[in-house]
Amino acid sequence: MKLKDPYPSLRLRPGEVVRVKSFEEICVTLKEDGTTEGLAFQAEMHKYCGRTFRVFRRVKKLIIENVNTGLRGIRNTVILDGIECNGTAHGDCCRACFFLWKEAWLARADHQRREKPWSYNLRVSERGIADLAAPPTANACQSISLINATCPLSRFSLKPYIWDIKDNSSRLPRSLFLLSVSLARKILRIFRIRTPSKLGGTQEKTPSADFDLQPGDIVEVRSLDEIRSTLDKSGKNRGLGFTREMKRFCGSQLAVLKPVDQIIVEGTGEIRQISHTVILKEGNCDGSAHSWCPRNCYLLWRKAWLRKISHRTD
Repeated sequence: MKLKDPYPSLRLRPGEVVRVKSFEEICVTLKEDGTTEGLAFQAEMHKYCGRTFRVFRRVKKLIIENVNTGLRGIRNTVILDGIECNGTAHGDCCRACFFLWKEAWLARADHQRREKPWSYNLRVSERGIADLAAPPTANACQSISLINATCPLSRFSLKPYIWDIKDNSSRLPRSLFLLSVSLARKILRIFRIRTPSKLGGTQEKTPSADFDLQPGDIVEVRSLDEIRSTLDKSGKNRGLGFTREMKRFCGSQLAVLKPVDQIIVEGTGEIRQISHTVILKEGNCDGSAHSWCPRNCYLLWRKAWLRKISHRTD
């Protein structure tokens, strides 16, 4: 499968300032299902129309959670700095995903608008934001539409890491490090030597912790041995995995961003209740255990993996 590319690429780079186009301009690019090149424009994104932001990262590859399809490619897509989903149009999902923005929805901030008639997709523009704010549908959430917005990449391809260097997504020393680690893992795969992405434990029934945590509270991530004692053999605590990306935070003190009580399951769209869990400021996934996926998603932390240090002070 090869992705179609009907819109010219802006070739945006990290740090560039862009303007989110007006909703009317974005409607020109949307199909009847509310997607551009397969990627949904969510109702929560509407309030950012007309505003300017910096590009945080260019996204050409990604991993879809809970979908065993491996690394997938995506075109003309970026993450904007500091913009995350508040979930208000999707059952108050607390996952706080960073939006993916198609370049067709953006313009460079110094680019002058040309006054010309638009050939609207009238069926979308007449529907307007009312339908986009409706309850979740098959393509209402980006996490659900990702499978249609991406195409599979060969797990032996080195192109994704060359893209990182070419697009200046990471500095050369880091890119070379990522490339060498990726090459080592590919060699291990050839010899069918698997490197687990989760930390294995020994518990048959995993424990939970229920203490009050509010936004701004400071917590310390417990030691690796303490966390291991809360996990089952598959590296999970009551179904939630402690991944390799989380190990680097052990012993660190971080602030709570917010408690999490329900999320949309990526790939299925199921709204699932979740308890005794928070997300932490700067507690983001670096993709090191998942083909260096650049989405920068917030990691989900069981309270059993944390130790409360202090209350919010501001």
